[in-house]
Amino acid sequence: MLSCSFVFPAGLASPTAITPVASPICSKTRGTTPVSKPLEDIEARPDMQLESDLKLDRLETFLRRLNNKVGGMQETVLTVTGKSVKEVMKPDDDETFAKFYRSVDSTLPRSPVELDEDFDVIFDPYAPKLTSSVAEHKRAVRPKRRVQASKNPLKMLAAREDLLQEYTEQRLNVAFVESKRMKVEKSGPAGAPFGETVTSAPCSGRRHVQTRLVEPRASSLNSGDCFLLLSPHHCFLWVGEFANVIEKAKASELASLIQTKRELGCRATYIQTVEEGINTHTHAAKDFWKLLGGQASYQSAGDPKEDELYETAIIETNCIYRLMDDKLVPDDDYWGKIPKCSLLQSKEVLVFDFGSEVYVWHGKEVTLAQRKIAFQLAKHLWNGTFDYENCDINPLDPGECNPLIPRKGQGRPDWAIFGRLTEHNETILFKEKFLDWTELKRPNEKNASELAQHKDDARAEVKPYDVTRMVPVPQTTAGTVLDGVNVGRGYGLVEGDDRRQFEIASVSVDVWHILEFDYSRLPKQSIGQFHEGDAYVVKWKFIVSTAVGSRQKGEHSVRVAGKEKCVYFFWQGRQSTVSEKGTSALMTVELDEERGAQVQVLQGKEPPCFLQCFQGGMVVHSGRREEEEENTQSEWRLYCVRGEVPVEGNLLEVACHCSSLRSRTSMVVLNVHKALIYLWHGCKAQAHTKEVGRTAANKIKDQCPLEAGLHSSSKVTIHECDEGSEPLGFWDALGRRDRKAYDCMLQDPGNFNFTPRLFILSSSSGDFSATEFMYPARDPSVVNSMPFLQEDLYSAPQPALFLVDNHHEVYLWQGWWPIENKITGSARIRWASDRKSAMETVLQYCRGKNLKKPPPKSYLIHAGLEPLTFTNMFPSWEHREDIAEITEMDTEVSNQITLVEDVLAKLCKTIYPLADLLARPLPEGVDPLKLEIYLTDEDFEFALDMTRDEYNALPAWKQVNLKKAKGLF
Repeated sequence: MLSCSFVFPAGLASPTAITPVASPICSKTRGTTPVSKPLEDIEARPDMQLESDLKLDRLETFLRRLNNKVGGMQETVLTVTGKSVKEVMKPDDDETFAKFYRSVDSTLPRSPVELDEDFDVIFDPYAPKLTSSVAEHKRAVRPKRRVQASKNPLKMLAAREDLLQEYTEQRLNVAFVESKRMKVEKSGPAGAPFGETVTSAPCSGRRHVQTRLVEPRASSLNSGDCFLLLSPHHCFLWVGEFANVIEKAKASELASLIQTKRELGCRATYIQTVEEGINTHTHAAKDFWKLLGGQASYQSAGDPKEDELYETAIIETNCIYRLMDDKLVPDDDYWGKIPKCSLLQSKEVLVFDFGSEVYVWHGKEVTLAQRKIAFQLAKHLWNGTFDYENCDINPLDPGECNPLIPRKGQGRPDWAIFGRLTEHNETILFKEKFLDWTELKRPNEKNASELAQHKDDARAEVKPYDVTRMVPVPQTTAGTVLDGVNVGRGYGLVEGDDRRQFEIASVSVDVWHILEFDYSRLPKQSIGQFHEGDAYVVKWKFIVSTAVGSRQKGEHSVRVAGKEKCVYFFWQGRQSTVSEKGTSALMTVELDEERGAQVQVLQGKEPPCFLQCFQGGMVVHSGRREEEEENTQSEWRLYCVRGEVPVEGNLLEVACHCSSLRSRTSMVVLNVHKALIYLWHGCKAQAHTKEVGRTAANKIKDQCPLEAGLHSSSKVTIHECDEGSEPLGFWDALGRRDRKAYDCMLQDPGNFNFTPRLFILSSSSGDFSATEFMYPARDPSVVNSMPFLQEDLYSAPQPALFLVDNHHEVYLWQGWWPIENKITGSARIRWASDRKSAMETVLQYCRGKNLKKPPPKSYLIHAGLEPLTFTNMFPSWEHREDIAEITEMDTEVSNQITLVEDVLAKLCKTIYPLADLLARPLPEGVDPLKLEIYLTDEDFEFALDMTRDEYNALPAWKQVNLKKAKGLF
């Protein structure tokens, strides 16, 4: 349980709390000695029983198997990958000049010159000489320089013997190692939750709020703090009666971060607020006290001086260790102090002991061996003795509420946390311990000016979206770009950026199944068989060749040698675990010998280049591959056909019941014991959909996959039947014949050769807008009967608004308000404004679809209460009883679908009786800040004792005070 504590006036006490008790901190003399350091370093000894981490052991085995099986896996450090000898041009005259210029031999006549006399004899010694005193002086003072004549530089360079005429070039794997590291960081899994236990933690202090884990029991509460109580399915925010605004804001921020990021094992879909002394009899309050073991007495608000003393005392219990030479050594600089982010270096391994929380943190450059020894030593510390007798506070029991928790003892309580964290994957609770962590601010958090602007915008009138931008149907065909190459749908001709055409042809497909930190390669007959609870890695090799000649016109196939490429898809089922999703991403990086593209593929959102890998034989089974008890156990299995092109077709297993039938598609009914297949075609199924179903059924017949309950020796028989003329054996598979269980269209004369469309309507970006959802494998040239999934609606931030265009009718799907005991008035106003704009947009969209025909009817439906005509637009639909209960809490909602225009007429009502505006809740669509505008002139003067002109002449603050006094605010 988390608590946020600040200073409050003395003597404040809740009527539900026990008599104020003096704080254990204030009753002690303040000391300055932090928690005692261990007498010796914590190291592994032969007589010590060390507990290893099972996940680290499995990860080590997993990586060892990869290194042994996949070539090039050992390249985790810089190595020389290749050598080549390069020659250097010789700088001699023969090479540089003589071989380039033509040489010319020229012989000149030479005559010898003989001199028998000396030079002194030639010149007359008595002849006058040109001399002067100045010339003699210059000659005397001029230094004598013996300048050596310049030599030919090319000849000198050629004469040197220390110059090499060749060198050896080495190629390093630095680019591969760096790209591999970046991919691992990008694809690595987030930190897994610590567990699925009830967790409770407090935030206390004045200068730096300390968030600590405390025992989840009623006696840990006090009226001056805010607490967070977390469980796998609940996130409670308990607000003390004397908690101030800062404390509430801090607790609310932590609750939002934990709930949205699903940390500490909390997977709650919303936050439930319990305020002391206000909403004590609600369902949320009852569930809150039930998790704490029942309502009991607790402490009142503390002394005003307590927070500063608590902050100092709790910080002095911090113990921080470094891993040095396989030993845990206390860090002298931060022992008994608040940690800083400078501690966390990529090559460090640290152990943080906060009493009720012990964390092993390691950087991204730490070896696996260091991680294992650090975990083992930290586990020994966790199970060993603790001693807080010299401290002013016991971090395991700050309020000294439980006498069973001593200051000195062996082992930690079962509600405490032992966690292993990696760099950039720290939890919120861990980040809160640091003085200078700067990442706690939520991505959508805004500063004061932005909040003020948003508040003003919330009160502004929201206009409907321009439907002229919605009505035209996009004609773009789905395609995928891999490593800069447009592969289109994964086969046939594609066009490059330079308008040249290329041909894509598959070479091979390999599939690996991921199970936690292990993997296995699937046999050939199992390729294409997936489970929604698993993750897989699919390796697709293909050739890109240039289309030449008549092939560019689509006449004859001319195969030209092309370039082979590779791509890795990591497919993640909608029920797969976080560990499996992360392992599939890591394994994709490790197996990438060809350094090809790596693409994440979510179930139901497969691109066409992925679907074509299985040539129409892809099947998604329910459950998990390794856990047979979660899979379908009956002899009959029912699959829904998806896809419009036979090579891209796939089957989705649905509940084997009449309610799963769809008149707009085909269904495959399989009897695993008799090896019998009924290929059922709905009465409104398209011809190409039926062909996709035939291809999928024949794939099952040819492969006889074990995942479908068949064996290689099975002799499968296929019977085709149409809706309305089913054999008796078909209804035996579905239990009984019940056409009312699904939206049977046998009596519907309408034409259904259209593709439904889906838009999300929202003003979250400021202006009200409509964004269309695009099916990843769309092809505008053919009809796609069921392009969307239920998850598209339910996974959106709630409450949400969706426009669903089913051609003959248009639906406005309205989401639900997550159960919270306190919803701000501005949010309600904004939601009412969005609903009104959405309804206006829907009506305008219906009128703009076809100006020559009457507009289709538009209906408002609510989450959890959808009619069959709506749910049968999706391949499968799971009724959410929890969502239906939330929706039904609104008295205006019923199971009957309502016309949008009727609801909009109520929202646009401008005049209400005074009694309706004084009652609570207010009529739907009424602005609570401007109730006076809905009054008649007579009611206005009666309620405010003045005319409208007199009221409008008042300042804004006087108008507000007057409305508050009269109950109109």
